[in-house]
Amino acid sequence: MMLYNEPYSANHAFFAGVEGNGVPAYSINGGWHAVQRGETLSMMRSGYIMSNVYESEAWRKALDLPVGDADMERVASHLEGLWAANSAFA
Repeated sequence: MMLYNEPYSANHAFFAGVEGNGVPAYSINGGWHAVQRGETLSMMRSGYIMSNVYESEAWRKALDLPVGDADMERVASHLEGLWAANSAFA
């Protein structure tokens, strides 16, 4: 089952019901970038939280990769979006 934003109480009720019957459940959310939120999506298995990312094998591999200019620009854009406070998500 796939629903938008599992933590919403109404949505979570569906997740709890299907997972209790052994059906895998996934949550789709808007992206984490403050400015580009509408351009990206995050999809996680139910019960998965962002801090799990930092314990994953993929994260350990990513730590060894060089940070490029485009990556730095993306981070700067995100921070500028947060400081501008133009979004309810900031």
